[in-house]
Amino acid sequence: MENRKRGRLSGVYVSDEFRPESVKELKELKIQLGIGSCHFVGQCEGGVVAVDYSAAYPGEVKSLVTSSTQCFSMVPMTELNPTKFTKTFEELDPELQEKFLDWHGGYAEDSFNRFRLYGGEYGRDYFDLRNQLRSVSCPALVIYPDRSAVFDVEQGVEFYRHLVFGELMVLPDCGHNTYEERPEEYLKAILDFFKRQKSPPRRRRTRISCAA
Repeated sequence: MENRKRGRLSGVYVSDEFRPESVKELKELKIQLGIGSCHFVGQCEGGVVAVDYSAAYPGEVKSLVTSSTQCFSMVPMTELNPTKFTKTFEELDPELQEKFLDWHGGYAEDSFNRFRLYGGEYGRDYFDLRNQLRSVSCPALVIYPDRSAVFDVEQGVEFYRHLVFGELMVLPDCGHNTYEERPEEYLKAILDFFKRQKSPPRRRRTRISCAA
């Protein structure tokens, strides 16, 4: 059993099926929990899964919120990731190590070191979500920090521009984990967005705001 688990883990970030498998698992989870049409909120790679699901099952997604999700890469992810995640697991701050241990248990070190070499939901090669974004037919809110150490804020603008019914919220003086660094503004932006979907006057293609 242990060897089989490690075998699955070794292919997690390098398999071309990683993204479609994530959508399949999300679909199965919704069925098991009896969840029908709903709102999606995704952070970073979670935003990629939410976009893929929204494009594949448009009738099941009422609205979409993504935060700190990359739109496209200029170089393969195997080149980009090592420049952003320069430390190995052993070199991480103790609190980050504890977080990964809490998430992944005995696989924490292997999981992190593979992530920093590969791109997770972003894949191994050039990543491009722009065509997929055009297939998202529900209202969508893009939340982006202006001080992320992982992706530039221009990624958020590009993400927003390829949505049919999109809004963009830029969080100032905020790092990658928007929900941790700006929790009040983050939650307010999402809740206000949800309220607007209950009785929207009309779907508009342009709406940009900055939480200052």
